[in-house]
Formats: sequence, structure tokens, C-alpha cells
Amino acid sequence: HSLDVLYVDDVALLRGANAARGGADAPAIVLGDAAPADVNDLLDAGGAAAVVTCREQAAAALELALLAIGGVAIPQRLPLGARWFTRSNRAADGAPQPAPGDYALAVLRLEHSAILGRDPARDVVLRIAVLDETDGARFVSPLQDAASRRGQVQLLVCAASTTPDSAERERTVEQWLASNVNALLVASAASDERRELRQRARAQRITVVALGAEPADTELTAWVGAFQPALGAAAAAAVLQLRPLGASIAALARGNDEAGALRQQGFADALGLKAP
Repeated sequence: HSLDVLYVDDVALLRGANAARGGADAPAIVLGDAAPADVNDLLDAGGAAAVVTCREQAAAALELALLAIGGVAIPQRLPLGARWFTRSNRAADGAPQPAPGDYALAVLRLEHSAILGRDPARDVVLRIAVLDETDGARFVSPLQDAASRRGQVQLLVCAASTTPDSAERERTVEQWLASNVNALLVASAASDERRELRQRARAQRITVVALGAEPADTELTAWVGAFQPALGAAAAAAVLQLRPLGASIAALARGNDEAGALRQQGFADALGLKAP
């Protein structure tokens, strides 16, 4: 029996699958986690039939920082849901796969529009440092977009993609911390990255919001990230749209990847399958 759908966890696996796929009867490839800015390119030229992304992380992290600076009590964890896109549904902005944090974020936005609006009720510039350790600086552009919609926010950005030396990135951020920034946003691909830097910022009473991988420590104001089972469930919903009459499915994932394992489990649970 031929393979109908291949579920892959990241863009690197997608590239490998594209290189190995056959001709007209090649399986439809569903990508389980992508940067929001890459969705259209992946659908048009990247070989993906469906793409899942967690679009709100950057905007939510900036908003939590602004609320904390404004003295509002915020949740320490904000696990957000996903959206999945195919060529047929992207004109309608894809389809949502909610998670608990989405509801909390909606309530915060409703209750604190005076702080989060384009013209907030303050007359000072807030300086927010950003350290993005992810491949390709995944969060820099979305954070800049979110800041452009908020009055009186100045972002100071340092990313691994533009400053390859890790020690230099740390020195840069430490200089910003010493210059009295209002908040530090740290985007990481691994849970233990930059723990000491986060702790030093908190010791200076600076708001610290982590994005991406959830830190194991509690030395931060809040964490915002994707609820990984929701990403897997979103991929499953895409499969059901692509192959509504049933399909033979295979999954490609990386070993020792906790987030990927949670996505795989969410994918399997949503389809009533046994997880790989």
C-alpha cells in the first residue's frame, strides 16, 4: 500500500523528505512546526501540503512584558494554541487549534486595553531587550511587528543569527541590563539556555519573559510558548482535510526531542493512533 501522508516535525526534516519523495504518487507532507513568517513559502515552494504554526508567541510575550511593567498580575505560564494552513484555507487565515493560554490571553487583552493599545496611557518610552537564540532568529521579526503596533516601545535586539559569538551576545545583553531596560525577552530552543542571564535580570527586578522552549527554572516573570499537543492536533486536523476518506500515515521525528514527542503524541491522539 502506498503512503498517503507524511508528518514531519520541522523544516529540516521537510527538506529531507522532499529530497527523497517520489513522483506523482508521492505522499502529502504535513509540517508540524514552522515559523509564522515561513508559512506561505513552505506551502508554495517548500513542498508542504499543510503547515502548522504557533503565531501568537511573540505578540503575547511583548504584551505580557508590558502588563508586568504596568503592575498587572500576569500568568507565569501561557501555553498557546496553533493554526494550520493549507493552500485551500490560507485565504481564510487558516484554522485554529486552541489551547488554554489562548483564553487567558484574550481576557488580558480585553481587560487591559489601556496598556496594550496603540496609544497606551503612558508618556514614557519603554526599552525592552530581546535575545533570540533560535535558528534563524525566529522571533525577531514577529516581535518587531508587534512592537510597531504599540506606542512608545523601543526594542534592543541581539540574535544568534547576526551575532554568532555566544559570549558577545551575553556581554551585549548585560550592557543593556546595566542601562536600566524595562524588560528582557529571551527566545530559546532549549530549556536551559541563558538561565544565569535570566537570573541576573530578575535580581535587578527587571521583567523577564521567556519564549519558545519552556525553562526548567522559575527565575522569570513569565513563559510564553506553543502548547505542543495542540500543534500535533492541528496537524491531525490538516490530515483529515487533505485525506477525508482515510489515509496511510507515517511520521518523521527527531530522537530525544521532548517538544517533538509531545507534538507526535497530540497528533496520534487526535487521529486515534498509537504514537510512534
